[in-house]
Amino acid sequence: MPVKRPRKLGAMLLTCVALGGMSMTGCGSTESGEPREQVVDESPALRRSELHYLNKTDRFAMGEGEVVAHRPFRAVTFQVTAPESSRFEYQLRAPGGEWGSWQPVPFTWREGEMGSGEVVLANEADAVRVRASEGAEFVRLELFAKAQVIHDDDEGLGIYESPDSIHQSISIAGRWAPPADVLNAGSSQYMPYEGPPAVCAGGLLPGTREIGDWIRQHFPQATSYGGYACRANTANPNVLSIHAAGRALDVFVPLTGGAADNTKGDPIGNHLIKNARYMGVLYIIWDQAQWSGSASGTKMSAYTGPNPHTDHLHIEFSTAAARDRATQFFKDGKPPPGVAGLNPAHNHPSAVSMAAGTQQVYIRGPGNSLWVKGWNGSVWGSWLDLGGQLTSAPSATSPAPDVTHVYVRGTDNQLHVKGFSNNTWGGWLSLGGNMTSSPTAVSDTLNTNHIYARGTDNAVWVKGWANNTWGQWVSIGGTMPD
Repeated sequence: MPVKRPRKLGAMLLTCVALGGMSMTGCGSTESGEPREQVVDESPALRRSELHYLNKTDRFAMGEGEVVAHRPFRAVTFQVTAPESSRFEYQLRAPGGEWGSWQPVPFTWREGEMGSGEVVLANEADAVRVRASEGAEFVRLELFAKAQVIHDDDEGLGIYESPDSIHQSISIAGRWAPPADVLNAGSSQYMPYEGPPAVCAGGLLPGTREIGDWIRQHFPQATSYGGYACRANTANPNVLSIHAAGRALDVFVPLTGGAADNTKGDPIGNHLIKNARYMGVLYIIWDQAQWSGSASGTKMSAYTGPNPHTDHLHIEFSTAAARDRATQFFKDGKPPPGVAGLNPAHNHPSAVSMAAGTQQVYIRGPGNSLWVKGWNGSVWGSWLDLGGQLTSAPSATSPAPDVTHVYVRGTDNQLHVKGFSNNTWGGWLSLGGNMTSSPTAVSDTLNTNHIYARGTDNAVWVKGWANNTWGQWVSIGGTMPD
């Protein structure tokens, strides 16, 4: 059963001010100074919060940046990427008045280069300065008009409807729409949802942190990540927020022209969907859309919470991934995108003999294609690339002399076979199914094959071949864990 999520308040407004040569991603200029489409504030009086980015320009690299708000604010959140030893301070200006004293940024979580913090002000301010003793790669500031930080992805959170609430209003064309191959891969993976914790974890769990670092390494467009906060659920104060579990990441991809940068954010979300079971991904929010591993069908739907998540992906992980680091992703050594599962412990070879004194060994090799190497009784041949796109280890049989069938799981999670006979390799043939494991094939009599695999229900399924005819998939029960 998918988890119900909050209703939509409206798309987030980016408001930016160019300051003394400092560039702000998502404003009217890029870091190189080239013009961008201006963000039009249709109704300044209806704005809930403002987003500002301070990038590593020459000025901020020396340690200080300044933001002037479009209207007074009463709360600030900080998200930083900086050397761990860099000390952060902030300074506030009263509306039309003097600057106050420098104060340390009150981080609620900081590990390595990443840090998150927030402060609720006793009085209104209209500008903020931030300085870092050793500079910073990236600083994100969100300024709230009310003396309250509005957390936007707690289950059940509705529209913020206080009489003097300030809403965000800006149009954003479209939403995150993964391509068909991503949706198909995601629809075959059931990931049971895990609710909020009983106690705060004390920080991001080890696996969560490692995945955050992995995303930053392989998707450098992600400028920062955070996600830990020991707090109650905004919609239901009787339970803790999922952010208190240490299993949730907020991965930041700054706005472009006031809208989500889909060329940078979509590849991250798409990869996580395709590898949800492999990595332990339960739930994603990005650019007005959500993917829920516990839902049915494509698992995609519009996200209607109060924040459209246009400058960050909210990602939730299983306990097996976040705490135990027990998913196959960790067992394989956290491989880069495109080569998942090449660790020998997971990608075991399959060997077969078509004739006395000969051997052939098959592996999932470079490019995730099928590779074979043969022994003719006296010498090994060269490795040969047989093509295909494998998402599992291969399994080979020899149902007749000088005949080989090699079975694999494809990118569509279906069973595929490639055959060799009369000294010729045939093409790839899809045999259907919806597999969540590598296949295992056996030939028990002449011209017969039986292929076994785990289905989406974690039961064992079998498909048989005899007399050149394929039977149907049949469940033989059982429960196979990951």
